[in-house]
Amino acid sequence: MAQPELLTDSLLSRIFQAYEKKGETPVFTLNRYEDDAKKVLKQDRYAGELLLGMIAGLRRDADAVGEHYKTAAHLANSVATHHNFVHAFERANDYSGAKAAVLASLETLDKSAPEDLELVSDNALFYGLTDEAVQLCDKLKKLKSKEDANLFLEGVQAAAIPHLQDLLMAVYAVLARHKLIITRRATVLQQLYGSSFFEYVFSVLEKDAAKLAQYQYEICEAVAAYEVEHNLTSSPVSFQLERELSV
Repeated sequence: MAQPELLTDSLLSRIFQAYEKKGETPVFTLNRYEDDAKKVLKQDRYAGELLLGMIAGLRRDADAVGEHYKTAAHLANSVATHHNFVHAFERANDYSGAKAAVLASLETLDKSAPEDLELVSDNALFYGLTDEAVQLCDKLKKLKSKEDANLFLEGVQAAAIPHLQDLLMAVYAVLARHKLIITRRATVLQQLYGSSFFEYVFSVLEKDAAKLAQYQYEICEAVAAYEVEHNLTSSPVSFQLERELSV
């Protein structure tokens, strides 16, 4: 039998490739991954729980992701653990779980590691944690001795958009309801008549244009309903879906 470290590295590589392919992973492939993960589990509890959690994400099984996350985080409360489970929760359409993992990654972050700063700040931005994201980006600029500015992030922080975190969660609730897979995320900053407008863009796997339009309508309705319920004025932020046709 392969050494557990070699099997872990090989299986992680295959799992990450499955996430990058963006489409649904065949059940027989997931079963094979799971068999290997159980072999690892017998000799390395943490690695096994991490692998099984990532596989559960590919299965779109949010409850299983949560169980493996709880155990893995208990065994190794590290930014790597939390960051990997952000991906697992998102693939399983559990965005509340993903946000909790983002918050945990902020607490365990090594602020001297530029790669981690970049990854965690990006996740923070897409869950509306703009103050935290700006702090991490400022730290990253100092480490890299660069003055590159994230104008979107700095602008949205300055705008202090009320309830941004909750508005994003309302968007994610629509994506979760339709079990959509997010393939890419982007931000767009627009200037019009001296004012700034902010747009979050999510590419999702949906080939049917009519369905995509319906999802977009539901997102607009959910955001508007939240603003009405909380007596908010219309905010300078929008949420846009785009079609990702590749699988």
